[in-house]
Amino acid sequence: NLKNYSSPSGKTTKHRRRVVCVDIPLLFEGGLPMRLLFGTIIVVACKPDLQLERLHKRNPDLTLEQCRQRIASQIPVEK
Repeated sequence: NLKNYSSPSGKTTKHRRRVVCVDIPLLFEGGLPMRLLFGTIIVVACKPDLQLERLHKRNPDLTLEQCRQRIASQIPVEK
């Protein structure tokens, strides 16, 4: 049972739509074919210092420098 939701125009609607959420960390690095699989893409980002902290906490075997290198190898959020 879908609840009412507000569309980008602000109007409330009851249209039934199937929504699938996927978490793909390297979606953009995968190139255009990967991005074409999805109609809407939402990017969730955080500040660089928090990104570094989270990465290091998840991977305590990596040094901070290795974490910085890993982050630097990714496409910047601004792009």
